[in-house]
Amino acid sequence: MSADSRCMRVVVVELSCHLENVKALSAPDYVQTFKVITSTLRELGLVFGFVTKDVEGKLSILESHLDKRRDLETLDALIKFEVDNDCARTKKKDSASRALQRLNRALEFIAEFMKELTQNASAVSAGQKAYKSTLAKYHNWLIQKSVGVALNTLGSREFVLEKFGFDKTADDEIEFLNDIETALKPVCFHLNGMFSQFDIMDLP
Repeated sequence: MSADSRCMRVVVVELSCHLENVKALSAPDYVQTFKVITSTLRELGLVFGFVTKDVEGKLSILESHLDKRRDLETLDALIKFEVDNDCARTKKKDSASRALQRLNRALEFIAEFMKELTQNASAVSAGQKAYKSTLAKYHNWLIQKSVGVALNTLGSREFVLEKFGFDKTADDEIEFLNDIETALKPVCFHLNGMFSQFDIMDLP
């Protein structure tokens, strides 16, 4: 089954379950999850370009590091390797730790978007609130205004849910959204814990 054909709920739940079982994040599963997420967001059109463009760039950096260090099977091991070898804080923007930090911010946005969709009938309102409480903190005023305009073009709630893989004939809407949010939150928390542990929360 290709990455593009898998429902986002399936891959994020699998990633979260693996984390719960082994207390570490599988690098291959994480990459696979982001490929599905990126594909899903791309189907929503240019409105999520502010997420997908950055995610694709950071994912490419992460995959490049993993290809060079095939002995590192978890993101935990990769972060520790960079910290131990003084690579995490490099002034170049191609450290795996920095890429992971940016990817984690994108996951926080998506998790918050799922949460807001359970509380707001409008996908536009949900997207704006989720952005304001997550990614907007790292964007300058001009980018914030551009994202705000883009989010105003977000399609209907039904359209968004369909692209996320929701099947109204088989799924409960709130349960579907909660499953994704609940699966993503531990992943974000775990990575932030790693960044905090190694004092790399403020990578440039």
